[in-house]
Amino acid sequence: RHWRVSSPTNIKIITFSSPLQLLTIALAALPIPANPIAASHPRFSMSCVREQKQVLRRAVRSRLRELDREELLRQSTAVWDRVFALLGDIVQPESGVVRVSHPSQNARKQPLGMGIFLSMPCGEIDTSPGISAVFASHVVSSPLTNIHSIRDVSLYIPRVGLDFEACDMDMVRVGSVEELTSFPVNRWGIPEPPKSNAAVARPGNINVLIMPGVAFDRSGGRLGQGKGYYDRFIEKMTADPGTPPPLLVAVGLDCQLIGEWDYGNCSTGKGVPISEHDRPMDYVVLPNETIKCEATQSS
Repeated sequence: RHWRVSSPTNIKIITFSSPLQLLTIALAALPIPANPIAASHPRFSMSCVREQKQVLRRAVRSRLRELDREELLRQSTAVWDRVFALLGDIVQPESGVVRVSHPSQNARKQPLGMGIFLSMPCGEIDTSPGISAVFASHVVSSPLTNIHSIRDVSLYIPRVGLDFEACDMDMVRVGSVEELTSFPVNRWGIPEPPKSNAAVARPGNINVLIMPGVAFDRSGGRLGQGKGYYDRFIEKMTADPGTPPPLLVAVGLDCQLIGEWDYGNCSTGKGVPISEHDRPMDYVVLPNETIKCEATQSS
């Protein structure tokens, strides 16, 4: 049998030799499902997203440069207090393991693996209080809220220097502050594990990923530095459909939360401009607020 399809706007008739061929072509014509966060930002024309991101990066970086060191450290410490309070709520130890509850998953028992970035010398939140608290929690309770409830964390930090041009990243397990400070620094002045360190995170090793960024919004939108390191890394970690995604927790300072913004030639929009490949955050943690993005609720 022959299957014929015609369109009122096109007098051309296409003949299909089988129902399978018709089905294949019809499926190929279906639209690709949109990023749910991108779908909630319809005001952004995709042709303008790159320009919008550059405008926002310049503006927020300028804000960050205005913070003195004392204020940056004050806000950073407040953020880590909130991060560990959050983890104390969602990570419950039980017989030497922990239970991690991801919003998209049922609770699951497994050792806690945390990925956390090392901050640049200036211009972003200081991660050293958080890293020190994690290592201190292996020995004694930290003054930071609820850090005692997440002892025995496996800590992973980024390594990007193996191939800067590829903009690829892996995360390597470290065992102490002393080991971390022994690493050479990369081109951004950030300590980085050498190639000889082979304790690389595999899918499923990291169940809480602390994310850096330039700007964030209440819907879970995140604007990174523009290289796509974290988007590619998360894609690698979740390539196996059976591997649960890590809980994505973005951390930042007060001036990095974005509401309505004037993008000049690309008009005014509310929040961070989003591309299809951008990963939405589960939480955004700021000095005075913990934002649960999937429900847009704050505490």
